[in-house]
Amino acid sequence: MKPELATLRCGHNFCQECVTNVLSAPEEFGVSDCAECQEWLQEQQKKEELPNPDSFQTELNPDSSQSEVEGSKSLCTFCIGSSVPAVKYCLRCEAFLCGPHLLVHKVSPDHVLCDASTSPHNYSALTHKGSDEVMIDLLLEKLTTKKEKTQKRVLSLRGHQEKVREKAAGVTDGVNVLFKGLQKQLKKIQKRVLQETSRQENKVSQSLSDLIQKLEMETEELSRKVHHIEELWALRDPSHVLQDEGFRDINKAAYADEDLEDEAGDVNEESLSEMIHDGLFQMINAVSPEIRTQSLTRVHLDMDTAADNVCISEDLQAASWSVLRQKRPATPQRFESFQVLSSTVFPLGRYYWRVKTSASGSWRVGVCYPSMDRRGDTSVIGNNDKSWCVCQICDSKNLFSHAAKHDKENTALPFSLSCNRLGIYLDYEAGRLSFYELRLPIRHLHTFTTTFTEPLHAAIYVCGEEQKCPTWVRFMD
Repeated sequence: MKPELATLRCGHNFCQECVTNVLSAPEEFGVSDCAECQEWLQEQQKKEELPNPDSFQTELNPDSSQSEVEGSKSLCTFCIGSSVPAVKYCLRCEAFLCGPHLLVHKVSPDHVLCDASTSPHNYSALTHKGSDEVMIDLLLEKLTTKKEKTQKRVLSLRGHQEKVREKAAGVTDGVNVLFKGLQKQLKKIQKRVLQETSRQENKVSQSLSDLIQKLEMETEELSRKVHHIEELWALRDPSHVLQDEGFRDINKAAYADEDLEDEAGDVNEESLSEMIHDGLFQMINAVSPEIRTQSLTRVHLDMDTAADNVCISEDLQAASWSVLRQKRPATPQRFESFQVLSSTVFPLGRYYWRVKTSASGSWRVGVCYPSMDRRGDTSVIGNNDKSWCVCQICDSKNLFSHAAKHDKENTALPFSLSCNRLGIYLDYEAGRLSFYELRLPIRHLHTFTTTFTEPLHAAIYVCGEEQKCPTWVRFMD
């Protein structure tokens, strides 16, 4: 609580109790002037504010008070009636000041304040100096203190700088080791893929060589028969030529329609892309625990959720559209049509799986919450706020389009799909679901970013227009 203030005629404010004590003190104490400006208090003010001297003498003993001030320099000079610790010492007034008296103390360059803990010897030395000298001494003291603190900070920063250098050197060594390992792995992957490419090339080349040799032999045989026909034509009637056995054989050979390129085969880009993808995936797993993903997740379908027009394979890894009903019992978990969920659940963590899709029909692959509707338009993945997918849409003219879909909003993919294999990566905690096209090179299709609030299931939607247009999706090992 702040003390009650009293205003003197000179205009300065002091604690009411202190003013009363000072005005009540005998004149020989020499304290009847203002502590700020040393103006002598007027006699009229003394008479008006002076309490009963007899009663004041019983409360204050001049001898004991003087000895107390001399014995303890850390008490406020103006708090005569009580022992209040001082916080500052005024060199001009030669007085200790407590917190309240410091607030009302005169602010002037002549009234230099120093810490109350300064030794009495320093007070005496500072008091006998001029105000300029005192100011310089105090400035030097402050600068010296600041210099010492700055030097400590420099030492601290240099220590931190050295730690940063050591840490950076350690990280650099680790990165170099990591990338050396990655380069070795990349070279191994490159070697395997090139070897497989060479093997396929040799296989196809051998098939082509065999076919070329076969065709060259047929060419020779045809040349011989042409020569024979020409001889018959020169010697006989044209009717004899047409009846000749050799002419009929030539006629058959001339109209033979064989797709020799398909018979010879070709380099399988999809298998090479899969080799690269698997190798890179293993590299990612080996980099560090912070970015480690789980190995390829094996996903199985839940027969209890499969719609009645969706066929499920025996290994529970493929779903296909069927024009025939499967006559499954209706349950709350079963979808009304076209869809099935996985029995595999993704509650937390990172997961990666791959799917292969049909080139025809309409399909959707993605994830959803188990609380998604089972009936109506909102039960289709991508048509609600509880599912995310990539889809192929086949219109009435059998034209295809591809998009990412969530809550009925379509986002066109950056390019049309050129292969029927997709990779799906889920980071549950980060709220990221990414789709990739597994071709050469692997291409990123789309990434959904959200905050997942329920465990997730893989979801498949398949729909065909007619039986000759099969629509299916299969999880790949």
